Amino acid sequence: MGFSLQDGKGFLIMESNIQVGIDGYWMIDDYRGMGSFAWQLIEPLADKCSVFIPDNSSKLKIVNNKYQKLSKKMFLLWEQLSIPCAVKKNKVEYMIYPYNTGAFRKVEGKRISIIHDLIFLKSKKELPYSASMYQNLGRLYRKFFLGINIKNADYIVTVSQFTKSELIKEYGLNESKITVIPNSLPEHWYQTLPKDTVSDKYLFTVAGEAPSKNLTTLLDAFALALSKYNIHGLKLTIAGVKSEYHHKYLQHCKLLGIDSYVEFLGYISTNELKSLYVNSYGFIFASLFEGFGIPLIEALASRTPVAFSNVTSLPEIAADCGISFNPYDMPSIAEAISQLFYLDEKLKVRMVDKGFKRALDFQELKVRKDIENFWSFMLEPGKD
Repeated sequence: MGFSLQDGKGFLIMESNIQVGIDGYWMIDDYRGMGSFAWQLIEPLADKCSVFIPDNSSKLKIVNNKYQKLSKKMFLLWEQLSIPCAVKKNKVEYMIYPYNTGAFRKVEGKRISIIHDLIFLKSKKELPYSASMYQNLGRLYRKFFLGINIKNADYIVTVSQFTKSELIKEYGLNESKITVIPNSLPEHWYQTLPKDTVSDKYLFTVAGEAPSKNLTTLLDAFALALSKYNIHGLKLTIAGVKSEYHHKYLQHCKLLGIDSYVEFLGYISTNELKSLYVNSYGFIFASLFEGFGIPLIEALASRTPVAFSNVTSLPEIAADCGISFNPYDMPSIAEAISQLFYLDEKLKVRMVDKGFKRALDFQELKVRKDIENFWSFMLEPGKD
Protein backbone atom coordinates (compact mmCIF):
# COMPACT_ATOMS: atom_id res chain seq x y z
CA MET A 1 0.00 0.00 0.00
CA GLY A 2 1.25 3.49 -0.84
CA PHE A 3 0.98 6.34 -3.34
CA SER A 4 1.95 6.58 -6.98
CA LEU A 5 1.87 9.45 -9.46
CA GLN A 6 -1.20 9.70 -11.64
CA ASP A 7 -0.22 10.10 -15.29
CA GLY A 8 -0.33 13.65 -16.60
CA LYS A 9 -1.59 15.30 -13.41
CA GLY A 10 1.11 14.90 -10.82
CA PHE A 11 -1.40 14.00 -8.11
CA LEU A 12 -0.56 11.24 -5.67
CA ILE A 13 -2.96 8.31 -6.00
CA MET A 14 -3.48 5.70 -3.32
CA GLU A 15 -2.51 2.13 -4.13
CA SER A 16 -4.55 -0.26 -2.00
CA ASN A 17 -6.65 -3.39 -2.39
CA ILE A 18 -9.20 -2.16 0.15
CA GLN A 19 -12.54 -1.27 -1.42
CA VAL A 20 -13.99 2.05 -0.30
CA GLY A 21 -17.50 3.37 -0.95
CA ILE A 22 -19.12 6.78 -0.56
CA ASP A 23 -22.69 8.06 -0.61
CA GLY A 24 -22.76 10.31 -3.69
CA TYR A 25 -26.31 11.66 -3.28
CA TRP A 26 -25.17 15.31 -2.99
CA MET A 27 -21.99 14.92 -5.07
CA ILE A 28 -23.71 15.25 -8.43
CA ASP A 29 -25.12 17.99 -10.64
CA ASP A 30 -24.45 21.53 -9.31
CA TYR A 31 -22.86 20.47 -6.04
CA ARG A 32 -21.14 22.81 -3.58
CA GLY A 33 -20.18 22.65 0.09
CA MET A 34 -20.53 19.09 1.36
CA GLY A 35 -20.41 17.61 -2.13
CA SER A 36 -17.23 19.46 -3.00
CA PHE A 37 -15.55 18.36 0.23
CA ALA A 38 -16.54 14.74 -0.43
CA TRP A 39 -14.94 14.80 -3.90
CA GLN A 40 -11.73 16.25 -2.52
CA LEU A 41 -11.58 13.60 0.20
CA ILE A 42 -11.81 10.65 -2.20
CA GLU A 43 -9.65 12.07 -5.01
CA PRO A 44 -6.51 10.14 -3.94
CA LEU A 45 -8.45 6.86 -4.06
CA ALA A 46 -9.19 7.03 -7.81
CA ASP A 47 -10.96 3.84 -8.95
CA LYS A 48 -10.61 2.22 -5.52
CA CYS A 49 -13.72 4.13 -4.44
CA SER A 50 -17.26 3.30 -5.53
CA VAL A 51 -19.54 6.35 -5.69
CA PHE A 52 -23.20 5.41 -5.16
CA ILE A 53 -25.41 7.89 -7.02
CA PRO A 54 -29.11 8.19 -8.00
CA ASP A 55 -29.93 6.71 -11.40
CA ASN A 56 -31.22 10.04 -12.76
CA SER A 57 -27.83 11.75 -12.31
CA SER A 58 -26.68 13.66 -15.37
CA LYS A 59 -23.74 15.94 -14.53
CA LEU A 60 -20.99 13.66 -13.25
CA LYS A 61 -17.55 14.78 -12.15
CA ILE A 62 -14.90 13.39 -14.50
CA VAL A 63 -12.61 11.36 -12.25
CA ASN A 64 -11.47 7.75 -12.16
CA ASN A 65 -13.99 6.71 -9.54
CA LYS A 66 -16.46 3.91 -10.18
CA TYR A 67 -20.06 5.14 -10.38
CA GLN A 68 -22.79 2.80 -9.22
CA LYS A 69 -26.31 3.97 -9.96
CA LEU A 70 -29.12 3.12 -7.55
CA SER A 71 -32.83 3.82 -7.83
CA LYS A 72 -33.56 7.46 -6.91
CA LYS A 73 -35.37 7.91 -3.58
CA MET A 74 -35.96 10.68 -1.08
CA PHE A 75 -32.82 11.11 1.02
CA LEU A 76 -34.11 9.41 4.18
CA LEU A 77 -34.99 6.21 2.29
CA TRP A 78 -31.83 6.47 0.21
CA GLU A 79 -29.53 6.69 3.23
CA GLN A 80 -31.36 4.19 5.43
CA LEU A 81 -32.31 1.55 2.82
CA SER A 82 -30.58 1.93 -0.56
CA ILE A 83 -27.07 2.61 0.70
CA PRO A 84 -26.86 -0.29 3.23
CA CYS A 85 -28.14 -2.71 0.57
CA ALA A 86 -25.55 -1.48 -1.95
CA VAL A 87 -22.76 -1.61 0.64
CA LYS A 88 -23.62 -5.19 1.55
CA LYS A 89 -23.99 -6.29 -2.08
CA ASN A 90 -20.65 -4.75 -3.10
CA LYS A 91 -18.82 -5.93 0.03
CA VAL A 92 -17.57 -2.43 0.80
CA GLU A 93 -14.90 -2.51 3.49
CA TYR A 94 -14.70 1.22 4.28
CA MET A 95 -17.89 3.26 3.82
CA ILE A 96 -17.89 7.07 3.86
CA TYR A 97 -21.02 8.94 4.97
CA PRO A 98 -20.31 12.58 4.02
CA TYR A 99 -23.44 14.46 5.16
CA ASN A 100 -23.41 14.35 9.00
CA THR A 101 -25.83 11.41 9.20
CA GLY A 102 -25.51 7.74 8.27
CA ALA A 103 -27.41 4.48 8.02
CA PHE A 104 -28.90 3.04 11.22
CA ARG A 105 -27.61 -0.42 10.24
CA LYS A 106 -23.86 -0.80 10.04
CA VAL A 107 -23.15 -3.40 7.36
CA GLU A 108 -19.71 -2.15 6.27
CA GLY A 109 -16.44 -3.21 7.86
CA LYS A 110 -15.41 0.30 8.90
CA ARG A 111 -17.38 3.55 8.81
CA ILE A 112 -15.90 6.98 8.13
CA SER A 113 -18.35 9.75 9.01
CA ILE A 114 -17.89 13.35 7.91
CA ILE A 115 -19.41 15.81 10.39
CA HIS A 116 -19.55 19.40 9.13
CA ASP A 117 -21.39 21.01 12.04
CA LEU A 118 -23.76 20.37 14.94
CA ILE A 119 -26.15 23.24 14.28
CA PHE A 120 -29.20 20.95 14.26
CA LEU A 121 -28.62 20.10 17.94
CA LYS A 122 -29.41 23.67 18.96
CA SER A 123 -32.69 24.22 20.79
CA LYS A 124 -35.58 26.14 19.25
CA LYS A 125 -34.82 28.98 21.68
CA GLU A 126 -31.18 29.15 20.57
CA LEU A 127 -32.03 28.79 16.91
CA PRO A 128 -35.67 29.19 15.77
CA TYR A 129 -37.14 26.85 13.20
CA SER A 130 -37.04 27.83 9.54
CA ALA A 131 -39.99 29.00 7.45
CA SER A 132 -39.19 26.03 5.22
CA MET A 133 -40.90 22.77 6.25
CA TYR A 134 -38.27 20.85 4.25
CA GLN A 135 -35.45 22.42 6.27
CA ASN A 136 -37.24 21.73 9.56
CA LEU A 137 -37.79 18.06 8.69
CA GLY A 138 -34.14 17.80 7.69
CA ARG A 139 -33.13 19.32 11.01
CA LEU A 140 -35.16 16.72 12.93
CA TYR A 141 -33.79 13.88 10.80
CA ARG A 142 -30.19 14.97 11.38
CA LYS A 143 -30.78 15.52 15.08
CA PHE A 144 -32.08 11.95 15.46
CA PHE A 145 -29.56 10.12 13.27
CA LEU A 146 -26.38 12.05 14.09
CA GLY A 147 -25.86 10.31 17.43
CA ILE A 148 -26.45 6.90 15.85
CA ASN A 149 -24.02 7.71 13.05
CA ILE A 150 -21.34 8.81 15.51
CA LYS A 151 -21.84 5.64 17.57
CA ASN A 152 -21.43 3.53 14.41
CA ALA A 153 -18.42 5.51 13.17
CA ASP A 154 -14.94 4.07 13.49
CA TYR A 155 -13.39 7.33 12.32
CA ILE A 156 -14.72 10.88 12.09
CA VAL A 157 -13.56 13.66 9.79
CA THR A 158 -14.57 17.24 10.48
CA VAL A 159 -13.71 20.60 8.94
CA SER A 160 -12.64 22.78 11.88
CA GLN A 161 -11.16 22.63 15.35
CA PHE A 162 -14.37 24.27 16.55
CA THR A 163 -16.53 21.38 15.35
CA LYS A 164 -14.02 18.88 16.72
CA SER A 165 -14.28 20.47 20.18
CA GLU A 166 -18.09 20.42 19.94
CA LEU A 167 -18.06 16.70 19.08
CA ILE A 168 -15.83 15.93 22.05
CA LYS A 169 -17.98 18.03 24.38
CA GLU A 170 -21.34 16.72 23.15
CA TYR A 171 -20.50 13.03 22.71
CA GLY A 172 -17.45 12.47 24.91
CA LEU A 173 -15.41 11.23 21.96
CA ASN A 174 -11.74 10.38 22.16
CA GLU A 175 -9.77 13.11 20.43
CA SER A 176 -7.76 10.53 18.47
CA LYS A 177 -10.94 9.35 16.73
CA ILE A 178 -11.42 12.73 15.02
CA THR A 179 -9.36 14.10 12.13
CA VAL A 180 -9.64 17.76 11.10
CA ILE A 181 -9.37 18.38 7.36
CA PRO A 182 -10.49 21.91 6.45
CA ASN A 183 -12.54 22.89 3.45
CA SER A 184 -10.41 24.12 0.58
CA LEU A 185 -10.62 26.25 -2.54
CA PRO A 186 -9.48 25.35 -6.08
CA GLU A 187 -6.53 27.24 -7.51
CA HIS A 188 -8.67 29.50 -9.71
CA TRP A 189 -9.96 31.33 -6.63
CA TYR A 190 -6.47 32.73 -6.05
CA GLN A 191 -6.10 34.23 -9.51
CA THR A 192 -6.57 38.00 -9.40
CA LEU A 193 -9.50 39.28 -11.45
CA PRO A 194 -9.56 42.84 -12.80
CA LYS A 195 -12.10 45.10 -11.15
CA ASP A 196 -15.06 46.19 -13.26
CA THR A 197 -15.94 49.83 -13.69
CA VAL A 198 -19.16 49.89 -11.70
CA SER A 199 -21.29 52.84 -10.71
CA ASP A 200 -22.84 51.23 -7.63
CA LYS A 201 -20.97 50.76 -4.37
CA TYR A 202 -22.16 47.64 -2.62
CA LEU A 203 -21.48 45.37 0.30
CA PHE A 204 -21.79 41.70 -0.55
CA THR A 205 -23.02 38.78 1.52
CA VAL A 206 -23.77 35.11 0.93
CA ALA A 207 -26.67 34.16 3.17
CA GLY A 208 -29.79 32.01 3.05
CA GLU A 209 -33.32 31.77 4.39
CA ALA A 210 -32.32 29.55 7.34
CA PRO A 211 -32.52 31.43 10.69
CA SER A 212 -28.85 30.64 11.36
CA LYS A 213 -27.88 32.93 8.48
CA ASN A 214 -29.22 35.88 10.51
CA LEU A 215 -30.36 37.78 7.44
CA THR A 216 -33.20 39.76 9.03
CA THR A 217 -30.83 41.14 11.67
CA LEU A 218 -28.31 42.02 8.96
CA LEU A 219 -30.99 43.96 7.07
CA ASP A 220 -31.94 45.80 10.28
CA ALA A 221 -28.27 46.60 10.88
CA PHE A 222 -27.81 47.84 7.32
CA ALA A 223 -30.75 50.22 7.74
CA LEU A 224 -29.29 51.49 11.02
CA ALA A 225 -25.83 51.93 9.49
CA LEU A 226 -27.15 54.03 6.60
CA SER A 227 -28.86 56.48 8.94
CA LYS A 228 -26.59 56.50 12.00
CA TYR A 229 -23.26 56.70 10.17
CA ASN A 230 -24.34 59.02 7.35
CA ILE A 231 -23.60 56.43 4.65
CA HIS A 232 -24.71 57.43 1.16
CA GLY A 233 -24.71 55.52 -2.11
CA LEU A 234 -24.08 52.07 -0.60
CA LYS A 235 -26.16 49.03 -1.49
CA LEU A 236 -26.33 45.53 -0.02
CA THR A 237 -26.16 42.69 -2.55
CA ILE A 238 -27.29 39.28 -1.29
CA ALA A 239 -26.66 35.86 -2.84
CA GLY A 240 -27.76 32.45 -1.61
CA VAL A 241 -31.42 33.08 -0.76
CA LYS A 242 -33.88 30.98 -2.75
CA SER A 243 -36.04 33.06 -5.08
CA GLU A 244 -39.30 32.04 -3.39
CA TYR A 245 -38.13 33.84 -0.22
CA HIS A 246 -37.05 37.09 -1.90
CA HIS A 247 -40.49 38.68 -1.53
CA LYS A 248 -40.56 38.08 2.23
CA TYR A 249 -37.24 39.83 2.77
CA LEU A 250 -38.01 42.64 0.31
CA GLN A 251 -41.19 43.35 2.27
CA HIS A 252 -39.06 43.68 5.39
CA CYS A 253 -36.70 46.01 3.51
CA LYS A 254 -39.69 48.12 2.47
CA LEU A 255 -40.77 48.49 6.10
CA LEU A 256 -37.23 49.63 6.92
CA GLY A 257 -37.21 52.06 3.99
CA ILE A 258 -34.19 50.42 2.35
CA ASP A 259 -35.83 48.39 -0.44
CA SER A 260 -34.10 50.50 -3.11
CA TYR A 261 -30.72 49.79 -1.48
CA VAL A 262 -30.96 45.99 -1.29
CA GLU A 263 -30.61 43.53 -4.18
CA PHE A 264 -31.35 39.80 -4.05
CA LEU A 265 -29.69 37.67 -6.69
CA GLY A 266 -30.94 34.45 -8.21
CA TYR A 267 -28.68 31.55 -9.12
CA ILE A 268 -25.14 32.71 -9.92
CA SER A 269 -22.24 30.85 -11.48
CA THR A 270 -18.83 30.51 -9.84
CA ASN A 271 -17.39 33.15 -12.17
CA GLU A 272 -20.20 35.56 -11.30
CA LEU A 273 -19.64 34.86 -7.61
CA LYS A 274 -15.93 35.64 -7.91
CA SER A 275 -16.72 38.90 -9.69
CA LEU A 276 -19.17 39.90 -6.95
CA TYR A 277 -16.51 39.44 -4.27
CA VAL A 278 -13.84 41.31 -6.23
CA ASN A 279 -15.98 44.33 -7.10
CA SER A 280 -17.65 44.75 -3.72
CA TYR A 281 -16.81 47.40 -1.14
CA GLY A 282 -16.46 44.56 1.30
CA PHE A 283 -17.93 41.22 2.35
CA ILE A 284 -20.04 40.87 5.49
CA PHE A 285 -20.86 37.50 7.06
CA ALA A 286 -23.39 37.76 9.90
CA SER A 287 -24.05 34.04 10.39
CA LEU A 288 -24.91 32.76 13.87
CA PHE A 289 -23.46 29.30 13.32
CA GLU A 290 -20.92 27.87 10.89
CA GLY A 291 -18.98 24.63 11.01
CA PHE A 292 -16.44 26.26 8.71
CA GLY A 293 -17.64 29.22 6.61
CA ILE A 294 -16.52 28.76 2.99
CA PRO A 295 -17.77 32.20 1.79
CA LEU A 296 -15.36 33.85 4.22
CA ILE A 297 -12.37 32.10 2.62
CA GLU A 298 -13.70 32.90 -0.86
CA ALA A 299 -13.79 36.58 0.08
CA LEU A 300 -10.27 36.52 1.53
CA ALA A 301 -8.93 34.72 -1.56
CA SER A 302 -10.60 37.40 -3.70
CA ARG A 303 -8.67 40.12 -1.83
CA THR A 304 -11.88 41.56 -0.42
CA PRO A 305 -12.02 43.24 3.02
CA VAL A 306 -14.26 41.26 5.36
CA ALA A 307 -16.40 41.71 8.46
CA PHE A 308 -17.56 38.54 10.20
CA SER A 309 -19.36 37.14 13.25
CA ASN A 310 -17.17 36.52 16.28
CA VAL A 311 -18.84 33.18 17.08
CA THR A 312 -18.46 29.44 16.32
CA SER A 313 -15.79 28.59 13.72
CA LEU A 314 -15.47 31.98 12.04
CA PRO A 315 -12.76 33.53 14.28
CA GLU A 316 -10.73 30.33 13.80
CA ILE A 317 -11.04 30.47 10.01
CA ALA A 318 -10.56 34.21 9.45
CA ALA A 319 -8.09 34.65 12.33
CA ASP A 320 -7.39 38.39 12.69
CA CYS A 321 -7.81 39.21 9.01
CA GLY A 322 -10.89 41.40 9.20
CA ILE A 323 -13.44 43.21 11.35
CA SER A 324 -15.31 41.00 13.82
CA PHE A 325 -18.65 41.76 15.46
CA ASN A 326 -21.30 40.26 17.72
CA PRO A 327 -24.00 38.84 15.37
CA TYR A 328 -26.59 38.87 18.17
CA ASP A 329 -26.13 42.62 18.63
CA MET A 330 -27.59 44.61 15.74
CA PRO A 331 -25.72 47.88 16.54
CA SER A 332 -22.45 45.91 16.53
CA ILE A 333 -23.17 44.74 12.97
CA ALA A 334 -24.09 48.29 11.93
CA GLU A 335 -20.79 49.58 13.29
CA ALA A 336 -18.90 46.91 11.32
CA ILE A 337 -20.71 48.03 8.16
CA SER A 338 -19.61 51.61 8.78
CA GLN A 339 -16.03 50.47 9.38
CA LEU A 340 -15.99 48.69 6.02
CA PHE A 341 -17.46 51.73 4.28
CA TYR A 342 -15.02 54.22 5.80
CA LEU A 343 -12.01 51.91 5.69
CA ASP A 344 -8.75 53.80 5.20
CA GLU A 345 -7.10 52.84 1.90
CA LYS A 346 -3.74 51.94 3.46
CA LEU A 347 -5.44 49.85 6.13
CA LYS A 348 -7.53 48.20 3.43
CA VAL A 349 -4.40 47.16 1.51
CA ARG A 350 -2.85 45.67 4.66
CA MET A 351 -6.10 43.89 5.52
CA VAL A 352 -6.58 42.27 2.11
CA ASP A 353 -2.92 41.24 1.87
CA LYS A 354 -3.11 39.59 5.27
CA GLY A 355 -6.42 37.98 4.36
CA PHE A 356 -5.05 36.59 1.11
CA LYS A 357 -2.13 34.99 2.96
CA ARG A 358 -4.62 33.42 5.37
CA ALA A 359 -6.70 32.11 2.46
CA LEU A 360 -3.60 30.36 1.09
CA ASP A 361 -3.77 28.03 4.11
CA PHE A 362 -6.92 26.60 2.54
CA GLN A 363 -5.58 26.16 -0.97
CA GLU A 364 -6.68 22.85 -2.47
CA LEU A 365 -3.13 21.65 -3.12
CA LYS A 366 -2.11 22.41 0.46
CA VAL A 367 -5.12 20.66 2.02
CA ARG A 368 -4.48 17.76 -0.35
CA LYS A 369 -1.46 16.85 1.82
CA ASP A 370 -3.76 16.50 4.85
CA ILE A 371 -6.03 14.20 2.83
CA GLU A 372 -3.14 12.02 1.66
CA ASN A 373 -1.87 11.72 5.24
CA PHE A 374 -5.35 10.72 6.37
CA TRP A 375 -5.61 7.90 3.84
CA SER A 376 -2.05 6.72 4.51
CA PHE A 377 -3.05 6.26 8.14
CA MET A 378 -6.52 4.89 7.38
CA LEU A 379 -5.50 2.21 4.88
CA GLU A 380 -2.28 1.17 6.58
CA PRO A 381 -1.83 -2.62 6.21
CA GLY A 382 -2.78 -4.55 9.32
CA LYS A 383 -4.73 -1.60 10.78
CA ASP A 384 -7.59 -2.63 13.05
